Amino acid sequence: LVSEGEYVSVGKALFRLVGQQGLRARFALSEREGSVLRVGSPVTLTTETGDRFTAAVSEIRPALDSQNRMLEALVALPPQAKFRVGQSVEASVVLSSKQALAVPSIAVVARQQGSVVFVADKGQARATVVKTGVEDQGWVEIVDGLAAGTPVVSDGAGFLSDGAKIKAKTEKQDSKASKNSLEGRQS
Repeated sequence: LVSEGEYVSVGKALFRLVGQQGLRARFALSEREGSVLRVGSPVTLTTETGDRFTAAVSEIRPALDSQNRMLEALVALPPQAKFRVGQSVEASVVLSSKQALAVPSIAVVARQQGSVVFVADKGQARATVVKTGVEDQGWVEIVDGLAAGTPVVSDGAGFLSDGAKIKAKTEKQDSKASKNSLEGRQS
């Protein structure tokens, strides 16, 4: 922190020591999100180079930042984690979770009567009105209108109408189609 030959005054820092022990990641959440955050909440930290580490919130600062009204949380990092002092990371925090019935988002079709899922029934597509919930990572929660284990149509659901004839894909057909598409790319 000083140059060779520089005069220093009493109390001025000359250098800084940095170690890997006791590293913590800091991240901020809005006041609303912070209200449901708890010590022990799972956090996934990802670096710009793609290194990932899962840990838990170890501390939540009691005061909001006066400038941006954000709540600061800390995650203790073990020595084997590949993070460096001052490095930026992306933090993904699970604020709540629940078990839910979900279908691929391409299986839910908007129609006049609302959200519809086509159920596979003896070679025909039967339109079933459903109430949807949260949508995340290509899946849609089904809150009402569909029982667990009911086969639904996903491929081409947007082009179907009630009573349309359908043919279910088998696993053999899927693997054959994958093999053909791979062979097509290689030749």
